Amino acid sequence: MIGAALLWGVGFTSYTAFMGHMGTDAAAANSIASVVRDLVCCMCNGLASGGGILVGNELGAGNLSTGREYGDRLMKLSFVCGLLSTAIMFAVTPLLIHVVKLTVLGAFVFHWPVEVVYACTCLDEVGKIPWVIYHYKKYKWVKDLTREMI
Repeated sequence: MIGAALLWGVGFTSYTAFMGHMGTDAAAANSIASVVRDLVCCMCNGLASGGGILVGNELGAGNLSTGREYGDRLMKLSFVCGLLSTAIMFAVTPLLIHVVKLTVLGAFVFHWPVEVVYACTCLDEVGKIPWVIYHYKKYKWVKDLTREMI
């Protein structure tokens, strides 16, 4: 866990270095985009924490079908929130940022526009979706963790 958190932190910190390499406009735009992204992440973390409590309470009470139903609802709500936040980011980005993009190759080798480089930094989030849904749909998480397994 510590290693994963460390690598995650290094990755996010490197975004600033990449944007700084692309100029002061890109660095300033990245600063604004980071604040907006952090606010969206806080909203998503709140949704996840609250949802975990709701589902966990039901699973702990032995109401496995209700816990699964809550999980299904929360997954749908998460997708709606994700789509809305993406739409908001795309709508706000042209107003706040003229240039924002990333990746080492895009920034240092190919000299891609800042917008493309920044988009590359966000692609990992989209790439996780199939794996998360696959794990979720197995429903291995639907179990009563408060009872001793025999």
